[in-house]
This record gives sequence, C-alpha cells and structure tokens, in this order.
Amino acid sequence: MNGSVRAIIPVADAPIDSWHRKTASAPRALGANGVENDAHLTGRQKYFVCLLWLNVLCFMGVFSAAGGPLSTLLIIGRYLLWPMIIGGVVFNVATRGSQQLLGFVAPLMPFFAIGIVAGLIGYDPVSSIRLLTFWMMGIISAAVIAAELPERTVLRSIFWLMLITLAMSVAFVFLSPKTAVGLDARGLFGGGSWSGIFAGKNALGWFAGYALIFAVFSGWTNLVWRLVLWALLLVCLLFSGSQGSIVISVATAAFMGVIWFLRRTSLSPGARAATLLTLVLIVIPVLISISGLLLTAIGRDPTLTGRTDIWRLFGGRALEYWAIGAGPGSFSTGSPITADLSVALTSLGQIYTPHNMFIATLGEVGIFGLIASVGFLGYVAFVLPFRNLTSGALPASAASFMLLIGGIGETREVFGAAFAIFVILLLFSLARKAVASSDAKAEPAADVVGGQGDSVAILGAY
Repeated sequence: MNGSVRAIIPVADAPIDSWHRKTASAPRALGANGVENDAHLTGRQKYFVCLLWLNVLCFMGVFSAAGGPLSTLLIIGRYLLWPMIIGGVVFNVATRGSQQLLGFVAPLMPFFAIGIVAGLIGYDPVSSIRLLTFWMMGIISAAVIAAELPERTVLRSIFWLMLITLAMSVAFVFLSPKTAVGLDARGLFGGGSWSGIFAGKNALGWFAGYALIFAVFSGWTNLVWRLVLWALLLVCLLFSGSQGSIVISVATAAFMGVIWFLRRTSLSPGARAATLLTLVLIVIPVLISISGLLLTAIGRDPTLTGRTDIWRLFGGRALEYWAIGAGPGSFSTGSPITADLSVALTSLGQIYTPHNMFIATLGEVGIFGLIASVGFLGYVAFVLPFRNLTSGALPASAASFMLLIGGIGETREVFGAAFAIFVILLLFSLARKAVASSDAKAEPAADVVGGQGDSVAILGAY
C-alpha cells in the first residue's frame, strides 16, 4: 500500500531545473505504457486524439454562433461525441480492465454522488439528471483519454487545437465581421468586441486564457509555433474585450510565476503548498475589498457591472438551500428557483445565474457539494505542483486555479458539459499515470498485483 500511495503522491522532491532536464532528455520512443512520446501513434491512439479534439470543440461551443455550414458541423460533432465516448470506454475496459478508469474518476465521485441526491430531491429531477449525465460523460471521456494517450501527445494535441481554433477566430473576424464582431465598443481601441467562432466575447477570452497555459508549457514545440500561439492568444484576449478573462489570465500567469519561484526554494512540498495558498487567500480578498475604490478612481462601475447586487440576491437564495441544494441546474441555468431574482434584476439585463460559481454550487448541491468541488480543485491547484513533478502537473494546477479564480466573477461550471473540468481531470490523470508508471518500473513488486500495474497503484491512493 505504501508503494501505491507513493505512486500517486510522490514525497520525493527535486529542483525544477533537474525536472526540466529529465523531461528534455526523456527518450522519444513510445513506451509500452504509452507515457513517453507520440512519435508513432497507433490507429487506436488516433481515435482518442480525435475524441480529445471533439470534446474540447463541443464543450466550448465552437462554431455555435457562426451559422451556416459551420454550425452544422458543431451539431454533427455533438451527435458523434457521445457514441465516440462510449466506444472509447468499451475499447479501454475490454483490453485494460476498469480499475484504472475508476481510479481516475474517483476524486470527483463525492461531488457527483451529492449531485445525484440533490437532483433526485430537487426542483426538477429530470433536468438535473440530464445535466449530471452530460457532466459525467465528459469526466469519463477525460479519464479514458488519459488512460489511452501518452502525456506528450495530449499536450501537443491541445496546443495545436488551440492554435488552429484561435487562428480561425481571427480569420473569421475579417471574413464575417457582422457575426464575429460585436457592436458594444468594448474591444481594444474602442472597437467592437471580438467573438470569433465562439458564442460570445467571454467564451473567446476564456478559451484564449486557457491557451496561455499550453503556450507556457510547450517547450518541446518549435519556437516559431509557440510565438504564433502567443500572438494569437494575446490578440484574441485583448480584442475580445472580455475584462474578466484578461484579469484571470494575468492572475494565472502570476500564479504560475509564484509556483516557479517556490519550486526553487528549499521548503518542503507541504510548506510550499501552504505558502502558495496563504498568498492567494491574502491577495484576493484585499483586491476584492479595494476593487470598488480602484474602479471608481478610473471611472468604471464599482459594482462590477452589477455583480455585487447579483451576488447579494442569489447568495441569499442559495443559503436557503445550504444543506443539500436545490438540484443541478437550479442556479446555473434559468429555473423556477431563481426566476423572481431575474425579474428583480431586470435593470441589469437578462440575469439567470449568480455570476459566481461558488454561490451556484452552494445553491445546487449545498455545503457538502461545495466542499467536495472546491476540495478537488484546491488540491490540484495548490498541492499537486509540489508533490508531482511530471509535465502534466503544472498545467493541471494552472487550469484548476484559472477555474477557481474565474468562478468568482462568473458562474462558469457546476454541472453540464464542462470544458474546464474536462481539461483539469485530463491533466491531473495524466500526471498520476506518469508517476504511477515510474514507480511501478522502479518497484514492480510493490505496485504490480495480478498484472494490473497502474490500476492497483492508482486505487491504492484512495
């Protein structure tokens, strides 16, 4: 059991420079466990690369506002996604068993179980179970992709997907400006805000923010293409006019910088994690408390475009359901539970959600669901990068932090087809698989039981 726990959360630590050297000098041949390289992908692995791309495109709603043939492509993609997920699970379980897959999804099962209970006794069991089904399909898809693909293949595939998608968004701005550019004058230099091939400016900004993470952790890619992705994501961030996405991206960049600094110190992994968490818990409340004064000083709305009023009303309603929640969808979509609040906030526009992920989670699944969700995201963001030195741990940490910080000003994701949690679980599972595989090679007797290898090691940690 000790070997199994160590396979998932290694206590050994090393300077980040030595980690980079090990990563850079790693052999490029594809190992039997599929962890090293994607130099020669099998037909089966290509299937899962396609599944990865389809998940990201469908969950982000790419082409949803483009109209014509492009919107049709999205509809076809959504119909293809579900049978492809089921097929991938069947392929994986038939040849590798179910233990590894179950181990990957295990960290999110408490949140899912609470969601089921809240849904069954909530405002609309049918709608809630539907959202839970979509959410669970995404989680299973992330897990099976992590089980099947090498870590480098996943990082490379997402890198290219983001580069191509952002390039298409920029191109679409010039090819179809009536669709891809808004009339709100919130873009850079007072122009219309860009949405590109996404449903809105915030979606484009959110996607570009996540592209920042993969631009940072892409040292194995040709420098020219890295610079192209950097240029595209910066252009899309700035011209989207999505102030929230810009702030979140800057905060995430600073977060990654602090991790880089702490990993060079002589502190223990636990002390590094505690230091990082303390800094965030100090800085964020201070910034929120003085944001009103700063916004007033520069002539902007100190209520954060009405969010303080929205948080007050929706927060009060969520507290009425603090124990178990009103069910998935009750706060993250328009529902009878919050319909009167939407009417009361008509002066701010069409307000159907609390514009805060934590209020929405509390209202939908109660305090225990909130603890389960924030506990998982917090572990990945603040603990994982100091206890797991694989190349998937750092982007997983940054992606989790981006969702946590982004959830302050937007509802983001609770249940439903969710892009961010898909990426986070995918990277988290890859990091776990890489460490478990390394540990299994070093101590085969401790981890290989009945030929299960990684599966037993992963389950042993829970």
